Amino acid sequence: MKSLWKETEENIVSDKKELNEDLSADVCVIGGGITGISTAYYLSKSGMKVILLERDSLADKTTGNSTAKITSQHGLFYKYLLDDFGKDFARKYYLANQEAINRIAEIVKSENIDCDFEWQDAYVFTADSKELSKIKDEVEAVKSFGGEADFVEKIEPNLNNVKGAIKFPHQAKFNPRKYVKGLVEQIENCGSKIYENSKVISVENKNDEYIVWADKAYVKAKYVVVATNYPIINAPRFLFY
Repeated sequence: MKSLWKETEENIVSDKKELNEDLSADVCVIGGGITGISTAYYLSKSGMKVILLERDSLADKTTGNSTAKITSQHGLFYKYLLDDFGKDFARKYYLANQEAINRIAEIVKSENIDCDFEWQDAYVFTADSKELSKIKDEVEAVKSFGGEADFVEKIEPNLNNVKGAIKFPHQAKFNPRKYVKGLVEQIENCGSKIYENSKVISVENKNDEYIVWADKAYVKAKYVVVATNYPIINAPRFLFY
């Protein structure tokens, strides 16, 4: 089954380029999903020269097959955060995600990106009366640290057999590949470069610089951002989420 987002936006870049010559940059970003592209966007806008390397095609895997929700609601998650890590941690997690929604909205507006962005409410619902207590506990958990959430008995669009739901207002949706395409245009306008079909093989540190080796060439950079879905290097003090 093909992703809806891939059907509506097949090509992120019009001129696919593969890294085939040695280059240098301020930052080398490894990974061409929404995380890597967003990182390259912010760094390029700050005036840094960025080279991004993607092993396949941009926004083709996790990003291209995502639900396209932009939300701070990730299932019934906040009661777990509250119980295991405390109110302050849960509140910071919530606020960070809310800020991310607003940042995306600001970028869409300021860069005039046509990506079908819409503000929407988000829901987690149940058709099982025995599960209602979990929904209500989640609502109370979010409200306990100042978050916005409500318990509702009906959702939009109207579905049959809904017994109850948690509603997060002021969430959003978009076409992630159209959004990434808009970011790519801005990155390239800033003079930074993006290379597809350029698999990173290793990362070396020499004389306070990094050498990022791909299949046919390397990138020399002062900083490296690894924005891959899974770790591609094994090094101490590296954090992967």
